Amino acid sequence: MNMETKKEIFERYKEEYFKAKTLKKDGRREQTRILDIVCGVIRMHRKSAVRKFNSIQDRDPCALEMRGCPVRYTPDVTAALKDVWDASNGLCGELLHPIIGEYVGIFTRDKSWKHSDEATGKLLAMSEMTVKRRVAKFEKVKRKGQGFSSTSPSFSPPLNTKGKVFCIYGKKSKKQEETPSRRREVLHRKDAETRKKLR
Repeated sequence: MNMETKKEIFERYKEEYFKAKTLKKDGRREQTRILDIVCGVIRMHRKSAVRKFNSIQDRDPCALEMRGCPVRYTPDVTAALKDVWDASNGLCGELLHPIIGEYVGIFTRDKSWKHSDEATGKLLAMSEMTVKRRVAKFEKVKRKGQGFSSTSPSFSPPLNTKGKVFCIYGKKSKKQEETPSRRREVLHRKDAETRKKLR
């Protein structure tokens, strides 16, 4: 059950509940009956249902319901930051934050700054972390459909069955002619040289 359905149920029974609150005789019994119906349908605790009815009764019908924190940086401030970010060739938020004022000054001097004074003031007062969050969203939109990595996959040269490394770039590798028998000969020669030195 979604919130809209719950709201409709409370709207359906609110008049009866408010009327039952004013009755002196059998008012309590009527309230209990309405709460039983509402709690049975919505599966809500009785005390929560009572609080919900009270909040509906205390609410001003002319007032707009505004939830969450007030929005400080409106879309026009974000648009101004996007223009500065585009001009900086996509700098990260940390590097962009200290030079926003310089970009705004250059745009104003060239008469290409189209944003209001209020949006400009908010942009200049924006903190570094807010700039980083906004710029990260710009980068996400720009990179949509692409991966985060810009490196190509590594390539290892193929080996043949005898352990020889194939020449890839046209140059002969030192290990190209190295085989197990060749390795044994080299070790035998080094062993013989070591024995001569010990004599």
